[in-house]
Amino acid sequence: MNLDKEMDIIINVEDQNWNACNGRTPKDSELQIVDNHTFKVDWIRIYKPIDKN
Repeated sequence: MNLDKEMDIIINVEDQNWNACNGRTPKDSELQIVDNHTFKVDWIRIYKPIDKN
């Protein structure tokens, strides 16, 4: 596995089809209240591979 390239961290809370099909998509009136749908990330842990030798 080639893990020596720089990578990006993607944090995504996209509305997936399986949620929408089950009626879990927020309504426009719900989206008006920003505090109810703001995703805040407090901590991200990143590991750096080390050489076993």
